[in-house]
Amino acid sequence: MRTELKYYLTMRQYYLLKNVFDQVMERDAYSLHGPYTVTSLYFDDSNNTDYKDSLSGISDRKKHRIRFYNQNFDFIKFEKKVKRQYKSSKQSFEISQFEFEGLLQGDAEFLNSKNTLKMETYYFYHQKLLRPKVVVSYEREAYVLPYDNIRITFDFKLRCDDYFNDLCDYKDARHFVQMEWPIIMEVKYNSYLPNFIKSILGSQNLTKLSISKYVLSRDHLQKRRKGLI
Repeated sequence: MRTELKYYLTMRQYYLLKNVFDQVMERDAYSLHGPYTVTSLYFDDSNNTDYKDSLSGISDRKKHRIRFYNQNFDFIKFEKKVKRQYKSSKQSFEISQFEFEGLLQGDAEFLNSKNTLKMETYYFYHQKLLRPKVVVSYEREAYVLPYDNIRITFDFKLRCDDYFNDLCDYKDARHFVQMEWPIIMEVKYNSYLPNFIKSILGSQNLTKLSISKYVLSRDHLQKRRKGLI
C-alpha cells in the first residue's frame, strides 16, 4: 500500500506551492499544458456502506468507481480503492464504452469472468446491489518525481451529479460543490518522501485531513434535495 496524504489549501498556498513544484518536480503527462478533467462514477451498495464508512472515518474502507479523463472514453477503468488510515491501494480493470453504458442500464454480465476483481464486483452487484450513486468531476494538476512513485496533485472546481441517463453524452458532473477551501492537495508515495519535499510542505503549516470527494459530493446533493443550498 502507498501513503496518501490530503490537505485543504487556500488560493495563496496553492500558487506558492505550485510555483515551487514547477521548479523541482515534473508535470505528469496529462498536466503538460494545464489542468485536466477527472470524472468518476462512484458505486455503493444498498446500505451505502462505503459512504457511511468514509463518513465515520472507519480505518479500513473501500470505494468502487469507474474513472475516465478529459471527457474521453478511449480509456475507461473500473477501480476498487482500499484505504487503511493514510495508506491506500488500488485494483482495476479496463472496460469498454459499451460495457460502461451497459452498467448504467443495469447490465453487469460482462463482470461474470475469471478475473478476480470482476468476479468480486459481479458478486457485489447482484448480492449487495452495488449501483451508481454519484458522478464526481474536478480539474487536476499533477506533479511527479521519477522515483518511489511520488505524486502531488492539486484538485479544484469539484462538482457532482446523481443523474446518469445522459452521462455518456455529457461526460461530466454539473453541480459545483460548495467548499470552504478551494483546493484539495494530495501527496502520494510508496515508501519515502524526500526531505526537500517535506520542507516545502512544512513551509505552509498544513494539517493532514481525511477528505473524501465522494462524501463531499453526496452530502452536497443531499442538501440540494432538501433545498438547503
